[in-house]
Amino acid sequence: MFRLRCRLSIAAGSLFATLPLLIPTSAEAVVVNVDGINFDIVTFDTSYVLNSADFSAPPVGRMPWWGDDSQASKFAEQVYNQLGSGSLDSDYGPVFAYEYDPIFFEVVGLSQSLSDINIQFGEFVPDFDVVTYAITIPTSVPVPTPLPLFGVATAYQWSRSLKKRCKLSQY
Repeated sequence: MFRLRCRLSIAAGSLFATLPLLIPTSAEAVVVNVDGINFDIVTFDTSYVLNSADFSAPPVGRMPWWGDDSQASKFAEQVYNQLGSGSLDSDYGPVFAYEYDPIFFEVVGLSQSLSDINIQFGEFVPDFDVVTYAITIPTSVPVPTPLPLFGVATAYQWSRSLKKRCKLSQY
């Protein structure tokens, strides 16, 4: 009877270890359609100094609106309030950066009002300040979420210790 209970416990532990891998997870990306093309938009806390390569248009960067303030405005309007507040003002979303000013060492962009789709605010962010920027992620590559992996590791470790305990109690 004890062996059967141990085997059932081990089987249940293995099931719970793989269960998180079967559940689809959200990447918390917002899908927008601008000029007939779908984009996955996410937020990224960084500074221009730390990640200057991201501040350009794809395929090199991750801001397809870079260099065009009207495109940045279109993207910000499409996202509206779906990404939540940015780090500069709780009433506005993340910064859609579209230009770097080397004279003033600033990133120029705009933030969308979270309460009125018709209001956008111009932002001038020092290049070393870490703020919440909007960026795109590739739509064909799934975004991994580490939480299920931690759950799998914990369940696996728990099942191994349970198996060891069952073996020791047999003797």
